[in-house]
Amino acid sequence: MVSTLLEDLRLQGELEEIPHKPPQVTEVHQMQVLGLLKLAVLLLS
Repeated sequence: MVSTLLEDLRLQGELEEIPHKPPQVTEVHQMQVLGLLKLAVLLLS
């Protein structure tokens, strides 16, 4: 279950990767994804 979630997020991140996007936005997006992953792990455990 968790591995599927990780795979989906990774694929989604690759699809959303836009070259002209500012680095700050990418960092914030990564922080949000990490937060969601932690939340998902807590809910599933």
